[in-house]
Amino acid sequence: MKKSVEAQRYILQAKRRLSEFDYDANPKDETRLYINNKKLSSDQIFVMRHIIEEIAASEDLVFDALGRLITDPTEFLRLTEAEKVKYMLDLSKVYSYLKSKII
Repeated sequence: MKKSVEAQRYILQAKRRLSEFDYDANPKDETRLYINNKKLSSDQIFVMRHIIEEIAASEDLVFDALGRLITDPTEFLRLTEAEKVKYMLDLSKVYSYLKSKII
C-alpha cells in the first residue's frame, strides 16, 4: 500500500520532533496566559501590563509586585493553600513574560 505524500510528511515531521525532543505537536501560542488553568482575557492582560509598566517606571522599591497583579482578590481568598501557591507561581510566570515584553 502506497502512502500519500501528506502522510509521509506527517511521519517525517513526527520523527524529527521525537529526535529533537520536541513532543509538543502544536507549538504553544505565547499570547495565551493562564492562571489556575483559566485563560486570562485580553482585558486582564492589558490591566496587568499597565500595572507592570507602573511598577517598572516607579523609582520606589515595590515589595508586593505579584500582589498587585491578583485579578480577583475574593477568588484568591477562597483558594486552599496549595491552590494559592499554584496561583502565585502561575502569576509569577505571567509577570515574567509580560515584563520581558515591556522592557
